[in-house]
Amino acid sequence: MPPRRAPWTQENLRSAMAAVQRGQLTQRGAAERYNIPRRTLRNHLKSGNTMRCLGRRSIMTEAQECDLVNRIIRFANIGMPLTPKLIRRQAFIFCEKYELKHNFNADIGLAGKDWLKMFLKRHPEISKRKAQFMNPARAQKLNRPIVSQHFSEIQKIYDELEIITHPQRLYNIDEKGCRLTVHNQQTVLAQRGARRVHLIAPEHAQNVTIAMCVNAVGTAIPPMIIFKGQRQKPEFSDNLPAGSFVKMSAKGSMTTELFVEFIKHLAKYKTQGKILLIFDGASSHLDYTIVEEADRHDIVLYCHPSNTTHELQPLDKSVNKSFEHYWDQEVLRYMYQNPERRITKTSFNTIFTKVWSQCLTHDNIVNGFRATGLYPFNPDILPDEAFAPSILTELPPPTEPSALVGSNTDHPDNYTVNQPEEQLRNEDDSQSHLEQVPDLPEKSPAQSAMDLNNLSVLTNQEHEDTIQSSENILNDVETTPKKAQIIVTPTQSPKPSTSGLHRAPIYRRPIIYSSGSETDSETNIELQITQLALNKSSLAMDNIYGSEENIEDSDDFSSDDNVPLANLKDNKFRSPFQELLPTPNYAVTKNKPRRKAINYKGQRVTKDLFKEQETLKENKLTKKRKPKESKKTKNEKKKRSKGDKRKRSNLSVEESWFCPACNENRVSDMRQCVKCRIWYHEECLGLTKNDKDFFYCQNCDE
Repeated sequence: MPPRRAPWTQENLRSAMAAVQRGQLTQRGAAERYNIPRRTLRNHLKSGNTMRCLGRRSIMTEAQECDLVNRIIRFANIGMPLTPKLIRRQAFIFCEKYELKHNFNADIGLAGKDWLKMFLKRHPEISKRKAQFMNPARAQKLNRPIVSQHFSEIQKIYDELEIITHPQRLYNIDEKGCRLTVHNQQTVLAQRGARRVHLIAPEHAQNVTIAMCVNAVGTAIPPMIIFKGQRQKPEFSDNLPAGSFVKMSAKGSMTTELFVEFIKHLAKYKTQGKILLIFDGASSHLDYTIVEEADRHDIVLYCHPSNTTHELQPLDKSVNKSFEHYWDQEVLRYMYQNPERRITKTSFNTIFTKVWSQCLTHDNIVNGFRATGLYPFNPDILPDEAFAPSILTELPPPTEPSALVGSNTDHPDNYTVNQPEEQLRNEDDSQSHLEQVPDLPEKSPAQSAMDLNNLSVLTNQEHEDTIQSSENILNDVETTPKKAQIIVTPTQSPKPSTSGLHRAPIYRRPIIYSSGSETDSETNIELQITQLALNKSSLAMDNIYGSEENIEDSDDFSSDDNVPLANLKDNKFRSPFQELLPTPNYAVTKNKPRRKAINYKGQRVTKDLFKEQETLKENKLTKKRKPKESKKTKNEKKKRSKGDKRKRSNLSVEESWFCPACNENRVSDMRQCVKCRIWYHEECLGLTKNDKDFFYCQNCDE
């Protein structure tokens, strides 16, 4: 067994250095006593470093590598993970930009694979993973305003139906598409180095839809199987779980008529009294006939927000994930036992029955409701990492006023400050004088509006308190002018966010301008106080994840996790690797947004949601079609239109040469008055082509 490298410890190094520095031992004697190489001890004495480090130093410092680690974790959280090759390229660019000595390949512009291997070894918190694809719509819609609104609507229905004390009244339905083949690639055993390892199975197979429904206490309703086709054979219903029923569909997927049939099927097995049925916003689930059928059986319908079911729907969270795993196992077993037979609709039943009993267990169902926060009811069940991908499309709140300085309005509900851009830029100047300004309230109205978890709008009383606090700041200074005028302007209309909800308008402290005659020194003091108050309130904003810590109170600006995207343009919030790898901002404000769908937010599905659609359908049906015109009538209309055009052209020619000076219609060079826009003959005015000055007629010249 080879000897262990560097058997000395860090305590031995410190003791040896202390003995040499006190003069008790020489360098050679201390090296022999503490079993430390003499050159190593000499180097530590020269540098004064008491840390034990072996091997060559890394190209980047520890702080720089930690900065890179933070950026890697940051990009992985927001749904844009960095590949190993991209990290090697960024490391090369970083060393070139800051002139760090390195041995990277300059021809290809990449750091070496050995450097990446040792970098991952030095930082075990980073590992190579296989990323799971996420739809951009899911990354955009799963944000705090949508989720908060979803749980608030759920809580209202819970209080109405008393679901907290009766969880058996809470149901969830979802469809699972199952192909009659293996779903995922399998891990198999084969010869090392073999280039061709195949599994014989159909790549494209027929799809079967399974409608499954469970409740919060772990009970599963018998499933509904939807086969593709038109004729239903009796053998399609054999060997299925007890109570299951089979339906046929043209495409093998759920339709509105079949969903109505499932509502009737659910009514046979549900608990007594009113129940709550939660489902996703598929088009086949949203129809007037479905609501009518649900009302007959005391079923309250609730639709999930669109593109959020991967985190908010119990069946997607637990049962559907395990279904594909058990399905592939049973399909492979069936293929090995019957190599000459394909999986058909009749053989599907035997495989499905085994999978159903394995994935629809009590623990699996209950854990799905717990993971989504539906039961036990927990609105804060989702971690901050779940909302991180939505930051890329987060719309910044409006900050620029829509009116000019000094404009007054009579609308007390919507006020903002006329804040010049220079005051927002001069943050460094304001920080040096913050001690002269009295303390502001603990939470300003700007902070309340920036809070993404709270969608309520500030009341008029809060606005009056804001104005009163600004007046108190001014009264504390002796040099304040006697006459002061508070000038406020209306904000822009709240812009719709990427989630489909409207943001609450931002309220800021009003700027106080003096209206009397004051000296320059008094005016400067007044503007300085208002500027500091505005800067302090503008910096005191909640971070992206909704924490209550203010930006100006935190000393760590090395990470942009707690800094809004709008403030990242300032270099003082950026670290070196944040400049190379900035957080992208894909937020786009649409001038003409599309009409919102019914399921753009979580809400209770009632008949009122479909009244507009029904009226539109009735208008289309009752609208009479115009009778077709014959060719003769069309030709006659064309002739009439041509004749009208000729008459209009003749009239325009006659009127275009009329001169009010001579009251005649004749063709001659004309000149137009700049002010009244009336045309005159140049001859009547005594003008020529060389006169290029602006012309004013006698009436306008006076």
